[in-house]
Order: sequence, then structure tokens, then C-alpha cells
Amino acid sequence: MTMTDKTVDAVIGAFYELPDGRIARTYGWSGSTRMVAYYFDTDEPRGRIFEDDMADWKLRSDLADFPNARDPRLPREFDLHWDIKYMSELKRVLRSGDHDYIDEIREMVTSHSLPIDEALLNPSKIRP
Repeated sequence: MTMTDKTVDAVIGAFYELPDGRIARTYGWSGSTRMVAYYFDTDEPRGRIFEDDMADWKLRSDLADFPNARDPRLPREFDLHWDIKYMSELKRVLRSGDHDYIDEIREMVTSHSLPIDEALLNPSKIRP
């Protein structure tokens, strides 16, 4: 089969719904084998599938990076104001408490209803 016979155009970095209802995210593609690499946000191992075998996978453009990814990209305001792009960076800043605008960051976390542990938002409530 040549590349012109291809029936599926996989979107890399997108979310797909599998026939059994699970959601997978594609992250890589091999042009030589025409295989797409994907993962689930569970403990399941990463996988690869031939591009043509994805015909029964439904592209879920309604799913955004946040909060569906392992290390989701934060809402744009975090990057604009404090150069904090990903959830892992935000947690690191909150754990350290060492930021000139830590109170404003905590307020923004609350206003966006981000899934952050209460102890990171209110360190004074942490018991020694």
C-alpha cells in the first residue's frame, strides 16, 4: 500500500476515543512503519497502532490539553503573568512558596478551580 492509499490521517497530540470508551492521546508517528504511538492517563502501558487500524477511533477535538493530559498545560493567564506553563511547574512553585506573587498565584488557582491539594494552597494549615 502506498502513502496515497492511506485512509486515516492521524492527528498527533490529539485525543481519541476508542470503541470501548477509553480515551487515548497520540504523541508520535513513524513514517516508515506508519504506526501511531499513544498512551492512556492510567497505568496501562504505552502502545502503537497502524494508522489504518485507527479507522474506528473517534477524534475528540472537544477534549483540550487541560485537564486531560498527564502534565497539563495551564490556562494562559499563568504563562502570561508568571511564566508558569504546566501543572508540574505550578506544583513546584506552590511547594516552595518562593515566588514574589505567591498569593496572586494561589488566588488564580482557586479562581480556575484547578485540582491542587489544599495543603499547597494553604501551607499554614499544614500540621508539623
